[in-house]
Amino acid sequence: MMLHILTQISKYTNVLWVMVFTVSGFVAVLKRSITAKSYHRCCLLQRLVIIIFNIQSAALILLHEAGGLRFGTFIKMFAIAWAAFALLMLSLDRLHRGTSRILTNSMIFLMSIGIVMLWRLRPDNCIRQIWWIVISAAVMNLMMFILRGRWVYRIPWWVFAAAAFGLIALPFIFPSPENGALNWADIHGFSFQPSELVKPVLVFLLSALYMRRRRVSSVLVGAVVTGGLSVALLIQNDLGMILIFCTMYLLMTYDYTQREWILAVGVLAVIVAGFGAYKLVGHVRTRVDIWLDPWKDIDGGGYQIAQSLFAISAGRFFGKGLFQGMPYYIPEGWTDMIFAAICEEFGGIFGFMTVMIYLLMALLMFDLVSRYESRLRRNLAMACSIITGVQTCLIMGGVIKLLPLTGVTLPLVSYGGTSLLSTCIIMAIVQELFRSRSQTERKVRKNEERKQREAERARKERFQDTIPYQLRRKGTNESGGQVSKRSSERTGAFPFKGPED
Repeated sequence: MMLHILTQISKYTNVLWVMVFTVSGFVAVLKRSITAKSYHRCCLLQRLVIIIFNIQSAALILLHEAGGLRFGTFIKMFAIAWAAFALLMLSLDRLHRGTSRILTNSMIFLMSIGIVMLWRLRPDNCIRQIWWIVISAAVMNLMMFILRGRWVYRIPWWVFAAAAFGLIALPFIFPSPENGALNWADIHGFSFQPSELVKPVLVFLLSALYMRRRRVSSVLVGAVVTGGLSVALLIQNDLGMILIFCTMYLLMTYDYTQREWILAVGVLAVIVAGFGAYKLVGHVRTRVDIWLDPWKDIDGGGYQIAQSLFAISAGRFFGKGLFQGMPYYIPEGWTDMIFAAICEEFGGIFGFMTVMIYLLMALLMFDLVSRYESRLRRNLAMACSIITGVQTCLIMGGVIKLLPLTGVTLPLVSYGGTSLLSTCIIMAIVQELFRSRSQTERKVRKNEERKQREAERARKERFQDTIPYQLRRKGTNESGGQVSKRSSERTGAFPFKGPED
């Protein structure tokens, strides 16, 4: 009875927490006249929400696991996850001063939602995900130290191109087929998805390539590289990554050339390529047919998307409550379809606010784009925002049947170690750009303050030089006579005292 009451209460409080988190984040980002003190309060409020959400969710899980074999494992693993979150916050605040605390809070809140849902669906996968969180937090800090070196930004584009093709070739050299996809590599028992690691490499590749003045050759080279990666991904049946890479190339090329016809040609090329893939590739044709009419084969190919829609509708506004829904009926509910599981147990409002958190992160990254004059750093910020936003839109659109399912993960939430690591590397790039920009603005502000002090000092010196020599002599008036202490105090003519005082 007590467990049921607490679960019902948590349905509404979870919605309250996520709304407070999201609203405070938007206030801190969109309010231009916000003071440093108010911004700091918004960040502290978000972190308080993270703590309350984790404690509340952990309490419900503990009540469900009481007396079970996983009780001690849950306490140990969630303590490790919270320690990783705390260390990530402290390291970004102290070791990397100037990073965006709103972005850090958003990352940690999304990862918190992810581990709660993963423990609900697959505890074994949740344990592995927590260890990946620890690894990703360490790699993120290491990457930020590496990115401080200027030599990183001087690496030529062809080095990144070679790295991208080397990574994408690993599944052919060390194959590890999973779920019909050939985009996994297995090296000495360690399985990972190389295409996920290509994403940060492609970020640097296009950013460095689009620094050159020879725009036509740069665009052609970018097309060749993206096309080559797409062909390899098509063989590996990784349609989602193809869409991510092609969309990123198209938007980066438009930003580089500022030609509207680039977008038109790109969209037309995507339509033609998609139609060709539908006719020639059976895997693509199956995905599209399921997207158009999942009810036609609801017990077969359309089962996944149908169960996703059933789960979202069953959750209504406030959800059924943690452990009260049936998200385990959703195929791949812990990876591709985890957003549907969130909507079922946490509710549609909670799901919508989760989407708004991703939008908040996108706004932060696009604001960073507008603040940079350096072309390379601006390109990096643009590429990171595009690749994160496109992946989020693809998977959420697939879950609600707005787009065909593409098999990509929901960043920072879905189960997937390589995906989590790749996203954290991209966030490290963004946070380093924030830190670098903050340091530059601080130096500019100090320089302006120094110039103002020097100007004020020079003005005072010029004012002193305009006073007649006789008036600058202590205790003399215009006629050269002595001025008494009383008359000086009465008239206020002299700001100094006489020798006798």
